[in-house]
Amino acid sequence: MAALDDAFLSVLADSSIKICAVFVMAAAASLILYRSSAALRHFVWAVTMLSFLLMPILSASVPRWRILPSWTAPGDSAPQELGPRRAARPDSVNQAHVGHRDHRESLDTTSPPSASMVAIPAQADGSLPSPTAYSIPRLAFLLWLWLFGFGVILLRAATSRIIVHRVAQSADPVTVGPISEVRRLLETGRRADACLSVRRGTPMTWGFLHLKLLLPADASHWGPRRLRAVLLHEFAHIRRHDTIPHMLTQFVCAFYWFPPLVWLAARRLHEECEHARDDLVLESGVKPSDYAEELLGLLVPGFIPSAALAMTGRSELEVRLRAILDEKTDRRPITRRTAFIVAIFGVSSTAALATLQAPNPSASQSAAAAPANSASTATQPPKSTPEKLAVTCVDSDGKPVAGAEVHLYQFVGRSDEGRFVHSGPFTTDGRGKAVCSDATLYDGGNFDRWFYARVPGRLVGAGRSAKWTNRAAFNAENRVVMQASKTVDGHVTLPAGFDPTKVTVRVRTLHIATGPGAMDYESFPREDSFPGLDTSLPKIFDCRPDPKGRIQLSDVPVRGWLYLVTSAVGLGEAQWSNIRNRENNFDQPIHIAMEEEGFLSGRVLSPDGKPAVGMKVTARLSSSGCRQNLYLSSFRAVSDAEGAFSLPGLPQTEVVLTVLDPKKNWTFRPLENILVQPHQDPKLTLKLESGVRVGGRVLTTDGKPVGGAAISAVASESGGPGLADDQTDADGRYELRLPGGDAYLYFNSLPDGFAYPTPQIVKRLQIKPAEDDVQHLDFTLQRKPK
Repeated sequence: MAALDDAFLSVLADSSIKICAVFVMAAAASLILYRSSAALRHFVWAVTMLSFLLMPILSASVPRWRILPSWTAPGDSAPQELGPRRAARPDSVNQAHVGHRDHRESLDTTSPPSASMVAIPAQADGSLPSPTAYSIPRLAFLLWLWLFGFGVILLRAATSRIIVHRVAQSADPVTVGPISEVRRLLETGRRADACLSVRRGTPMTWGFLHLKLLLPADASHWGPRRLRAVLLHEFAHIRRHDTIPHMLTQFVCAFYWFPPLVWLAARRLHEECEHARDDLVLESGVKPSDYAEELLGLLVPGFIPSAALAMTGRSELEVRLRAILDEKTDRRPITRRTAFIVAIFGVSSTAALATLQAPNPSASQSAAAAPANSASTATQPPKSTPEKLAVTCVDSDGKPVAGAEVHLYQFVGRSDEGRFVHSGPFTTDGRGKAVCSDATLYDGGNFDRWFYARVPGRLVGAGRSAKWTNRAAFNAENRVVMQASKTVDGHVTLPAGFDPTKVTVRVRTLHIATGPGAMDYESFPREDSFPGLDTSLPKIFDCRPDPKGRIQLSDVPVRGWLYLVTSAVGLGEAQWSNIRNRENNFDQPIHIAMEEEGFLSGRVLSPDGKPAVGMKVTARLSSSGCRQNLYLSSFRAVSDAEGAFSLPGLPQTEVVLTVLDPKKNWTFRPLENILVQPHQDPKLTLKLESGVRVGGRVLTTDGKPVGGAAISAVASESGGPGLADDQTDADGRYELRLPGGDAYLYFNSLPDGFAYPTPQIVKRLQIKPAEDDVQHLDFTLQRKPK
């Protein structure tokens, strides 16, 4: 099912991009045909809607001609293990990144097949968790989101059909009288039943096989001129089968409910349809001034069901009247020959666009399932640790790189409070090898090492080698593949009165492309979740603008992605990235615009209302809100003796506010969607809760404890802020302290050999304040088949 979801969403995303090109061609054709007849323009937009419907079918079936650049399809992001295996902080299971391509390596070769297709809960500092540290399937979320929109639009259409059906049932059929006589004189081809209704004030037509013509109740008293004009217009809809493209348009809008161009095309189709039928009325001999007068007389307020074609509507009536009264307007109907040419051209263009394919996303996922450094060693046990570490640097062709400057960072200390320690620089010899510091281990045999290498002005590279608890080692040979580098220029714009030289521009994360695929890259992160890396090599990764705001960054990969953040007193953080550049290059100069800072401050109180001292308060940028943030930065403060805290330097966006008690005696439900604005300080009061302790054991099917399984709780079924985290001990025990409200439990990391539950949400709890602790909440894990 995950593979089918992936294929469907990939085709949907691919088609949504291609129909933009179809729309552009249709809009250009409509503009060129501005002085041509409305019937021709209406047919162009009808063929366009048909092309929208055919695009996913053709994209999935026609032979592929791969000339488009690669873009990441939904679910392509294979997450990366970001740190030593340890229990995450409560604020480390935050809501999903949307379109965040940060940390897309797949270093966990033991994750389940669907692990690269789930929504990635962001940590409090904006980084991503381990490759299995999330549970809400990203593909499933996107699919359900699309299904929700599709269902809402179809439900709207179905409701509209029910409304018109009920109106028809309550209406009086017209079989005799002036209306019936005029209808018989005008009616040709398809027949429609006419009826009168007191519930609708404007003429309308609907139906597919059994057509209905609805007139207002006072139509029986209309004069011959108005009656003839109305029936001419409505029977023009019937003779031209307008109800068929109208129903087709409703389905297309439901299928592509998210691209606004589809709705714009549907509107243009409806407008040109009404213009074309007005032209048919005028061509039959009705005077333009008389017809315009009758249209104005028929304009009445009220709701018009979307299932019907109504004769008048306020939105387009003014434009219609101008076209009716314009004597230069071409009112000729479209000929069969012209219609055939337009249809052939439209379908051929759609088929040609459908053949243009980007590289198969599933192939990228397959390639990402193994470490980018060395797939052959990803599942092998680590080699015996040498006394000295040796790093090997090669270029993109696999040839040794001599004279490379190598920096080594190794994790030391306990996994829950250690840090990465720098060694170097070291220089590679003629074989591309650099002998570095002594190897360091932590937690009884685990290791975690990052490498950064460069030949200034020519090559740059990064790599990682690690072995975590219950995980196989990868890149045990410490190999770094180096790529071509360059220097890029940029500019920082500040509000009036601020000095550019006081601004610091920092590289937050560097991705170096190693191949053509979206997943082919290596990273060097400088993030808060990597103590020691976050402040690494400031002479290389940090810079200050000159008095004119100009900046320059050296040794940037020719192909790759760069995340930049800024900081300065009195200014809010600004961000820049070339992540949306499909070519993965830096052809456009860097431009960063900074704004005045926002503030959040207030007090943290204990459950009994007293000041809470030493509480860690974190404001994390939201992944959705008034603006999209490329990187979910975090801003931290610690409450003082009065419980007060202050968070300056915030950008003007929405944040998620969390409070962490280091002693784990209290808990706090995060506050979401707090809008930060300059010169406004909301003075928040954050009251902690005693919470409810939830605990139990994680066991195998034969009752044996499972140690090293990370279990987390989030605030909503679709992710949301994290509430608590823990990792089972050797006896399989865990304990979470949860605030009041809903909590969803899931496994965000499992030891090798165990399969993730399906669905990964294993328990939903409704925590009530002051209720008893939940004990013996046990879970059973299945082993993977050998």
